Amino acid sequence: MTDMNVRAFPLFGLLLILSACDSSDSEKEAGHNEENEPPTNRVEIPATVRSNLGITFAKVERRDVANTIRVPGSFELEPLAQHEYRVIFPGHVEFEVAQFDKVEAGTVLYRFRSPKLLELQAQVDLARPYSESR
Repeated sequence: MTDMNVRAFPLFGLLLILSACDSSDSEKEAGHNEENEPPTNRVEIPATVRSNLGITFAKVERRDVANTIRVPGSFELEPLAQHEYRVIFPGHVEFEVAQFDKVEAGTVLYRFRSPKLLELQAQVDLARPYSESR
């Protein structure tokens, strides 16, 4: 190789690298705008609707599916198992009848005990005039 080719080869490579680098901001801005746009295959659900319906979203996570056993069918809790019911006041529900008991009209099915409800009932009783309470 001649001395001219040895000097020109790195210069030619430098020119190729510089021509590949474009300093225009238009492509960067276009890419930046695409990242901020929401995906088109989703429906946006407002926060109030999510809270009213109890919808929560979870991040996708990896798990070992090969060792997961799935059984067809549905499963039910035992009749006296602990259930969570969403009510206005926190409290405790005590069932007065068992499963498969015969129930007549007027039979007490459950008792609901809530300190907050008792406090509210006492406030209502104090606010009610004496003549109405009789």
